[in-house]
Amino acid sequence: RQEKDLRRMGLPLDHKTVSNWHIKVCEYYLSSLYELLRKELLKLDVIHADETPYRVLDSERAKDYVWTFLSGKHAEKPIVLYHHGSRKGAEAWDFLTGFSGYLHCDQYPGYLRLSQQDVTLVGCMAHARRKFHDSLPKDKTRESDATSVANQGIHYCDQMFSLEYAWKDLSVEERYEKRQSELKPLLEKFSDWCSKKSISVFPSGKLGTAFQYCIKHMDKFMN
Repeated sequence: RQEKDLRRMGLPLDHKTVSNWHIKVCEYYLSSLYELLRKELLKLDVIHADETPYRVLDSERAKDYVWTFLSGKHAEKPIVLYHHGSRKGAEAWDFLTGFSGYLHCDQYPGYLRLSQQDVTLVGCMAHARRKFHDSLPKDKTRESDATSVANQGIHYCDQMFSLEYAWKDLSVEERYEKRQSELKPLLEKFSDWCSKKSISVFPSGKLGTAFQYCIKHMDKFMN
C-alpha cells in the first residue's frame, strides 16, 4: 500500500527498490536476532541440513542456493534458519563453525569436511529411498511391479520409516533402545541386500547408482 501511495505522489519506485528496502530492514534490525538463533542452534546435539537451488535474475551465478539448517523435531525450542549463497561446502562450514554434534544431511561432498571437526554425519534414508524410486520405469506403478528390485529397496526404507513413526512419542532413551534392538538389525539386513543385489545391475544405471549410494554411505546411515 505504501508503494502505491508513493507512486501516486510521483516518486519513481520499482520492485528492485522495494526489495532492497526489505533486505536493508532485515540487515539492520533482524541480523542480530538471526545470529543469536544461530548460536543457540549450534549448542544442540542434532542439526538437520539441506540445500536446494533457485534462480536469481541479478546474480552472477547461474544458480544460487538456499541452505536450511534446523533443529531436530524433538528439540525443546525448534529453530529453522535459512542461508543464501553458492553451493560451495564453505557455506556449510562457516555456518556450522563451533558445532560438534550429529548432522543429519544428504551426502553432498560439501558436508564431508565437517566430519574432521568433531561432527558426526548421519545419512538421510529419504534420499536413499528417492534414488530407488527414481530408478522405477516411468510406465510402471509400484502396485504393478511390486516385486521389482527397486520396489524392494523402497520397501526396506518404508519399513524403517514405519518403525520411526511408531516411536515418535517415546523418550530419547526408549527410542535409542528401540533403534538398537529393531532398527539396527533391519538396516544391517538392508546393507547385506544392497551388497548382493548390486552385483547383478549396471553400475552406471539409475538402479546401480542407488545401490552405490547406499553402499558408499552405509556407515553414515548406521550413525
